[in-house]
Amino acid sequence: MLKYIAYVSKQSYILSDQQMLDLLDAARSKNESLGITGVLIHLKGNFVQFIEGPDSFLNEVYNCISTDKRHTDVLTIAEGNLDERRFENWSMAFKKLNHKLSDNMPGFIEFKPDALFEFPIKEKGQALPALTLIQNYINDLAS
Repeated sequence: MLKYIAYVSKQSYILSDQQMLDLLDAARSKNESLGITGVLIHLKGNFVQFIEGPDSFLNEVYNCISTDKRHTDVLTIAEGNLDERRFENWSMAFKKLNHKLSDNMPGFIEFKPDALFEFPIKEKGQALPALTLIQNYINDLAS
C-alpha cells in the first residue's frame, strides 16, 4: 500500500551549502533503495516536505526525519493512503530560494510558488488537500 506524509519543521541550526548537499545525497540514496519519492522545500529556515512510498518504509524514513537533530518543531500536517504517486520520478526533488546551489545540484527546480505543485496536482487526478496546504504554506513564507 502506498502512503504519503506531509510535514513542516524548522532547521535547528544553519546548514552550510555543503551540509545541505550531503543531506540531499544521503536522502536520495536511501529513498531510491526504499522506493520513497517526494519533494523537500527549504525556505527561510523551514523545511516543508511531502514524501510517499510503501507504508512500512515510509514510516521508517519519517521516524528518522522526526528525530533528526537538524530539525526542530516537526509537525505532521497530513498523512494518508495513495492510489498512485504524485512525485514518481523524484527520489527527492529539492527547492531553495538561494540560487547559488542550483547550478550544480541534481534535482533542483526553479522556485515558482504558484506553479510548485501544478504538475503533480493536475496530472495525477484528484488533488490531495496536503499538497494544497503545503502550497499555501510556501506562498505565505515566500511573500
